[in-house]
This record gives sequence, structure tokens and C-alpha cells, in this order.
Amino acid sequence: MVQDPKRSSGCAWLRHALLLTRLQLNLALGGSNDSSVGLGMTKDPKWWIDEGITEPGTFFSALAEALPGATHFEVEGDRISAEAKALYTAHEDGSRMRSSRQALSWSRRFRCVLSPELLSELTRIASKGEPAKLFDHLTIYDGNRKLLDWHDAFANSLLLAPEVPEENVRALASRFGVAYKLS
Repeated sequence: MVQDPKRSSGCAWLRHALLLTRLQLNLALGGSNDSSVGLGMTKDPKWWIDEGITEPGTFFSALAEALPGATHFEVEGDRISAEAKALYTAHEDGSRMRSSRQALSWSRRFRCVLSPELLSELTRIASKGEPAKLFDHLTIYDGNRKLLDWHDAFANSLLLAPEVPEENVRALASRFGVAYKLS
């Protein structure tokens, strides 16, 4: 029996269909068809790091160096483990979420102060080998300024604000052997 590829890929196809619907609605209302605008970044050029960042522990250990001014870490997901939820709850700062919802309405969302302790604990949890149980979507801020947007984290390209220095982008991409570009 041939399996429907949409069903075999879990809920990823549904997330992508919802994103496409959001982009189509945005376009119908006179907005942009630029997918990065749909993900909450401006239409200005931005850094793209290609798919291939698949090791969460390495990513978290590189994050402070790549984004030294980052202050907040927003995550969203519907499969977040109890251990990750407890970590996020312990690091929440109580301020409102800045990013728009990227997943289904029942997904959990957390806004945390980005600290060395949070990154260290995420690295530890990630060593258990289940990145999907950490979060589905990640957004990182410096105050109110979005620095990073990663829809379907560890499976898709990562977007960085154009203000992030190229040497930081290059260092992050090279850790995973993936390409990057400003476009």
C-alpha cells in the first residue's frame, strides 16, 4: 500500500498549509507575498541560513556568541516535553509575547529571559535527542527588536535580522556546514 506523503510527514504539512493560507490572506488584503513577512520579519533583506541545523545542543551552545545582545527567547509548540515546559516556566518573565502565533491554537507558547542558564539547560535537555520536544518555532529578540525567526526549527531555514553581523552569521552557519546569504 502506498502511503500518502502528507500523512507520513506528521503535522508538518498542516503547518505549511496554514502558513500558506496566512500568506494568501495577507496578499489578498494588499500585503506582501514574501514568506518572511508572514513569519513576522520586515520585508528588508535578512540573513538566511540554509536547512541543516539539526543538532540542538550545538545550536544552543553557539547562540550566545551568534546573538550577544539577545534578551528574550520565545518558543511555541504542541509537543513540548514536560521537562522543557518546566524550564520555560522557570525562565518566563511575564511580559506579553511579541511574536504572532505560528501554529495551531492549542500549542503552548512561552516568553523567557534569554540567559546562560536557560541555554545550558536547553543544551542538557537536547542531549536526550528529541528536538521536536523542545519547541516547533523559535523567535529571539533584543528588547523589542526581532533578531531570529525559525519556523519549524531544526527542519527549515533560519532567518536573522540584517543587523546581525555577517561574521556572526558565518560562524553559526559554519558550525553546521550550511550556506548563508543576505536577501
